[in-house]
Amino acid sequence: MHLHLRLLAAVTVAISCTKSTPSLSPSAPIDAQTTVYESRDEALADYTTNYLGSSLNGVTWNGDVENCDAGTTSAEDKALTLQRLNYFRRLSGLPDGVTLVDSLNDKAQQAALMMKANNQLNHYPDPGWHCFSPMGQLAAARSNLALGVTGPDAVTAYMQDAGLTNVGHRRWVLFPSLTKAGTGDTDFSNALWLIGDFGNRPALPFVAYPGNGFIPSPLVFPYWSFSVEAADFSQATIQVTGPSGESRSVSVFTPEMGCGDNTLVWNMNDLNTDTLTADRSFRVNVSHVLVGGQPKDYQYTVSIVAVAVR
Repeated sequence: MHLHLRLLAAVTVAISCTKSTPSLSPSAPIDAQTTVYESRDEALADYTTNYLGSSLNGVTWNGDVENCDAGTTSAEDKALTLQRLNYFRRLSGLPDGVTLVDSLNDKAQQAALMMKANNQLNHYPDPGWHCFSPMGQLAAARSNLALGVTGPDAVTAYMQDAGLTNVGHRRWVLFPSLTKAGTGDTDFSNALWLIGDFGNRPALPFVAYPGNGFIPSPLVFPYWSFSVEAADFSQATIQVTGPSGESRSVSVFTPEMGCGDNTLVWNMNDLNTDTLTADRSFRVNVSHVLVGGQPKDYQYTVSIVAVAVR
């Protein structure tokens, strides 16, 4: 079952500008990242151990809104949230060694308190907010924010990004250079600090979700995304072919810049993974992507592993 909640994606200021498109021929298609899992069994084992294994029935928060006490959550709550974050990164072919930093956790905790106390989400809260603090204000601008979901479930909700066609939360979770994070929760809100503490960028041609290789069906969300650093997707096209080579219907959204890497997002119109009873594979071709002014084509295969119990 897919999650539905109130979310707000942290964005940076972006300038919209028009470019002329050069008339060039693309080189040979760029194939996918290395397949993460050697087999469907390996993919299911990781899903069981590190996705289902990071489940949490609500966080244990000891704060108090009435007294503007941000409180904290348990070390286990934070560890499971990090486990879920790194699982999604590994699933996407990214480095999975992100660590939590205590000082960032503290700031994120203040932001989570402010969101709960005011029952709304805002990346730029002003001093008039109830339970306002400068640390919380800073964290609000650097974090994914959610109401109605906490801990590991918030990470899943950020990856799903239901109703947000720019998948801004997902783009920060899967930002290739991410190495440090902070997490804060109340019993009704989450702040996940992801922005600004970056390391070296891994050498990857692109980041897709769902990506190349095996992925458990409960984690295949309606919005599929494809990211390339500094790419121009204004002329890009998407073609998805199904298990029998048939062309699948997709709705491509207008690209929005400013959240992590530039990203193309589309909806798989006729795919319902909630009723999937057998494995299915889809070939994705992304064409006419401008990278450094040069057109490039990409291709990869998404292999959905049917999971009977959600």
